[in-house]
Amino acid sequence: MPSWSTHKRVYRLLEADYWVFGEDMVESIDRTIDEKHGHDVGRRSLRELLRALFVEYGDILWRDEWLKTTKDERRKLMSQNADAALLYGPLWIPRAGYVPRSKVMLHVPDEALVLGLLHHFLDLCMEYVKDNDATSWSTVASYARARMAHQFMDPIVYEVKVATRERLDEVFERLLKVLDKYGDEVLNMLVEEKLKKRGS
Repeated sequence: MPSWSTHKRVYRLLEADYWVFGEDMVESIDRTIDEKHGHDVGRRSLRELLRALFVEYGDILWRDEWLKTTKDERRKLMSQNADAALLYGPLWIPRAGYVPRSKVMLHVPDEALVLGLLHHFLDLCMEYVKDNDATSWSTVASYARARMAHQFMDPIVYEVKVATRERLDEVFERLLKVLDKYGDEVLNMLVEEKLKKRGS
């Protein structure tokens, strides 16, 4: 998969057209996905990726107040609640116990969601580049997009929305349109890394 330095170069490419990512988030997101929750948690499923991002960066809105939860509290929430509870409730939350699902919001910062999707997408692009003679960004991007498409239909993933009220699949498509502008540059980075690894 691409090195963290390659991931970061791509993140920075998008800042002129899409999003300005916080330095702390850029520095921590790859470690979160690749190390803290098992190697490349996004490859298991987008649902697992969302769980990891919530544990690392999230919070809970309850009765119009942010609970300012700790990482341990968020990890306990994820272990206490089955998938059905995350969708329909009742949902166990720290300091309140079981509450109706409609009364609580689980929050993950938008930039964590965007970078998480981008990290996973780049890993799939590298998977294609590693095994093929890749000369076309559109071919590489189509492969990665197809590998991710069905995951957005997961009921939990489908319910997630960013601040603009867009679903994750809509955010992803908008992200890819911007990334396509830099496709040749990104492909060159991935091919360069592939050749470097072969030569080492």
